[in-house]
Amino acid sequence: MGGVKTKKKIEPVLQSPRSRLWWTAAVLFLSLVFVTSCQRPQAVGPTPAVQAEPGVYLQQIEKALAERDHAKAVSLLEEFLKLYPNDPKAEFSALRLGYLYLETGENAKAYELLRTWLEQYPQSRSRARGRLYLAMSLFRLDRVKEALDLFHALAEEPEAAAFLPQIYVYLGECYLKKGQLLPALTWYVRYESGLRDEAEQKAVQKRFVQILSRGWSESTLERALAQFPEGFLADAVRYGMALAQVQGGKRRLAEESLLKISSRHLDDPLTGPIQDLLKAISAQERPRTCTIGCLLPLTGKYQRIGSGVLDALLLGSRAFQDPGPRGHTIRLLIRDTQGNPATAARHLRELAGVQDLVGIVGPLTAEEGLLCAREAESLGVPMIALTQKEEVAKVGSFVFQNGLTMRQQVETLVDYAMGRLGVVRFAVLYPNDAYGVLARDRFRQKVAENGGVVEAAVPYAERETDFQDEIKRLVGESYWRALQEKEQKKGFHQTLEEDDQSEEATVSPGGVPAAAASEAASGLPFEALFIPDEYRRVSLIAPHLALFDLSGVLLLGTNAWHSDRLVASAGDYVKGSLFVDGFFEGSPMPFVREFVEEFRRNFGRAPGLLEAEALDSLWMLEAAFDQAGQKTRTGVRDALEALENYPGLSGTTSFDADGCARKHLHVLTITDNRIEEVY
Repeated sequence: MGGVKTKKKIEPVLQSPRSRLWWTAAVLFLSLVFVTSCQRPQAVGPTPAVQAEPGVYLQQIEKALAERDHAKAVSLLEEFLKLYPNDPKAEFSALRLGYLYLETGENAKAYELLRTWLEQYPQSRSRARGRLYLAMSLFRLDRVKEALDLFHALAEEPEAAAFLPQIYVYLGECYLKKGQLLPALTWYVRYESGLRDEAEQKAVQKRFVQILSRGWSESTLERALAQFPEGFLADAVRYGMALAQVQGGKRRLAEESLLKISSRHLDDPLTGPIQDLLKAISAQERPRTCTIGCLLPLTGKYQRIGSGVLDALLLGSRAFQDPGPRGHTIRLLIRDTQGNPATAARHLRELAGVQDLVGIVGPLTAEEGLLCAREAESLGVPMIALTQKEEVAKVGSFVFQNGLTMRQQVETLVDYAMGRLGVVRFAVLYPNDAYGVLARDRFRQKVAENGGVVEAAVPYAERETDFQDEIKRLVGESYWRALQEKEQKKGFHQTLEEDDQSEEATVSPGGVPAAAASEAASGLPFEALFIPDEYRRVSLIAPHLALFDLSGVLLLGTNAWHSDRLVASAGDYVKGSLFVDGFFEGSPMPFVREFVEEFRRNFGRAPGLLEAEALDSLWMLEAAFDQAGQKTRTGVRDALEALENYPGLSGTTSFDADGCARKHLHVLTITDNRIEEVY
């Protein structure tokens, strides 16, 4: 991906820059013309047939440049430098020739000449300009790494301050050549921040649109939107994301995003591209209504949960918005299951008789889900169950599962710890119940698949409050003995209260106890400890770990950790730990923030995981309907099976061969006494 070059009028160079507006046009389209002002050439006679004096050559060079005869100017400069290499004007002329080589596309010649010039004139007052030209030649020769190094160095040199606007743009273009969108935009934003002229700013906006029309992936654009969440650039990123969504068959998502931003761009460089894309989307023929059934417990013991899910589905159907010029609308057929499997199955059979029904969202419980799954499979109705039981999806090809599972949590957690942090040695401390045993087994399996090792796995009783015996078994006899010997020399803290006092005095700036930090580099029996339990139990376990010099161990957890009360009760003992969840209300991702704000505005409360999963399921069914070649239930089923990396509120989602959701969940950590998203 290179810069765009346009021809510009050539003026004499190497003096002071002309207007900033000319500079913007030249730099943004990577013209290599650097305009300067100098005295107009005096009238001269014809080129002498014999060797001319230096002044005559220089006059002829100025005349050729004024007439835009680059070839003649280059020839005269080459001859002048050959005949008069020691002339006082040779330094200036050689630099000018290097620039003209760049302008005429002789990039290799420019590089060789400029490299020699910098060696020959190390004290030149024009050295920064020479280094800039050299970096430009490297860029045009596709020696991007060398060009980047030189542009970065120039950006830090006071002598090159006059060239910073050009340097910033070239840095952006270098990163574009490397296929790195975020640093490219970062340097363009730095360039834009120094502009004051409206025409210059519009030129940069046009370049943003060009850059973001290059076919970047949705995941890359999501990161760009998180980094640049406001202003023209943010909407240009949203436009680029809409292009990617249309390319991926997600027309509804693209249309939704474009309609939201179109009113902000009535007369700027995004106006035409947005309207053209909306017209292209509208031109594609598709049915006007997408009918989806909803099986929810709206009465009975699960009423509160069902009502919350219904709120999310109503929001997702755009019931609170003017539908506007959309490709289709969503019609919801809502049925109350009362939490009863037989009632849920009866409603499903009724909904299957609705001719234009696309599919069904729900039910919520495993018992309802299993019975409804059999009915949906026999009737050929696509159904996305909001249950954690993966067995529901295994009933048949028309049934899908989109609830948070232990498998999803363990896969995200282990992939992050091993792939991004390089952890390979783990241990598991788990409750001796069905949840803990399942978590242990899934964790062991995933770590082994990724090439790591679980050094130890120790259970504890359901009502346990003192975990010293379990931790002794976890660390092993040799580590325990070594720890005893060390503590005998300095005095072992017998109580948690004493240990708390010591911790306050010995915590390093990163929040890790200093003694433990020194031990972390060597001697620890494992690098990370997985504790699949709820936050109350974790707040009891974490302080015990400090007693065993395990504060340097990375703590890992499930979504059961996700509570501000863990931060309040365990404090520094859980600082830097990692856990996962399917939904994070405080996520910096723009589409999550928009959902949370809209949900609060309509219902006066914050949404939770089930609401996010329900809305994702609704929109995945709609996306499948939108993408299906044949607008039949079988076509929708096939489109759901083919759906990959759907950018959901509850994590990036695909379905495996059994119809179970595979997700990249939110990875969370605790820093500065609050929960933050790290991935």
